[in-house]
Amino acid sequence: MHENEDTSSVYIEHPDMEYRVKCFRAMSARLHQVAAFVKPCSAVADIGCDHGYVSIDLLNRGITEKVIAIEVRQGPLIRVQEHCRQAGLQEQMECRLSDGMDQLRPGEVDCAVIAGMGGILMIDILDRARQRGVLPDSLVLQPQSDIPKVRGYLPMIGYQIEKEAFLLDKGKYYTVMRVERNSQRDDYTETELVYGRYLLLDQDPVLYEYLIKEHEDLLRLEKRLQSAIADTPTEKLQERMPELKRQIAMNQSAQAYYMNKAE
Repeated sequence: MHENEDTSSVYIEHPDMEYRVKCFRAMSARLHQVAAFVKPCSAVADIGCDHGYVSIDLLNRGITEKVIAIEVRQGPLIRVQEHCRQAGLQEQMECRLSDGMDQLRPGEVDCAVIAGMGGILMIDILDRARQRGVLPDSLVLQPQSDIPKVRGYLPMIGYQIEKEAFLLDKGKYYTVMRVERNSQRDDYTETELVYGRYLLLDQDPVLYEYLIKEHEDLLRLEKRLQSAIADTPTEKLQERMPELKRQIAMNQSAQAYYMNKAE
């Protein structure tokens, strides 16, 4: 999906169309990608739904028949309820106060969307849901941090990444994952955990731009660190060098996916 692509033309005709399109156009490229990864299904839980724009978009495009829009605090939930009302979606969109999936019932949804939060918090939400038996078969995840830990955690609870997208939105890079329940556990290399197996295998162009930039930044940092060690060879500075060299080697390993395929 292209960053500026406008798919509002596929919206279902409705008297509240003007407000629905307004919500659609307020979505960032990141949120558009998150919504694009949701497969058609009967019910979706939008965890930490913020303004509720993804929820509204999924219903507008007929991707799902029902959305449970979840927020952990009353204030943001009231805002989502107002957007839901103005969009005329009260019958299809339930706004629920919950910490993660704590207030979901088993089998209540087919897919859960969790976007815009840290990876450790995301793992905690998933783990609590697993313990309660409410994890749906499909997940769309967009962790803001600790992405390798999220990738490594998913096979441990019986899920596999089916597809990933890597995009630049307003100067920041984001990773979006489509995840499906799958008991077959794949082994990832460390490079694949850090950068994303399918992004590397598909030679994702945005990831390649990121790798080039990161490599240049790492080399500059290595040069500064070498200079600092030469001036003041402290133990702390010297301990940093092996880790930096490991990061450079991993970046080069990721770039090799592109070179090997080109050959």
